[in-house]
Amino acid sequence: GGDIVEIARLYREIRRYGIPTNLNEAGLLKLAFRFRKAGRSEAAAEVFLEILSNFPAGPTVELAWIRRAEILWEDLGRTGEAQQTYHRFLAEFPESEWKDLAEARLGAMTAQSGKRRRAPTRPKTSGAARVFGRR
Repeated sequence: GGDIVEIARLYREIRRYGIPTNLNEAGLLKLAFRFRKAGRSEAAAEVFLEILSNFPAGPTVELAWIRRAEILWEDLGRTGEAQQTYHRFLAEFPESEWKDLAEARLGAMTAQSGKRRRAPTRPKTSGAARVFGRR
């Protein structure tokens, strides 16, 4: 509990001041998963971004793309950023084993935002109420 809060704070300070770390790709991935498990989604999203920036050809880069988008959407409610992340992932890795998942989540986001946009502005009336002029 408390340790992960302190680690998240230290990580933000390290990032803010550009202090180099000796964390390799696997270490960063482990840190990102620990942050998310502890409810520190913002910090986890930042660590996944660091993996994307520092290890763009690494073995966990595809997973980092997917998990970052997932956190942006599910945990942080930043749907637009999540959609951009999934689209960029699909453009960079069109044959990825994660392709179907990314496409399904994009579809779910589109459906979810479409439902919100089409919400009626007034209550619907029944057929009988329309005939008799009531709502």
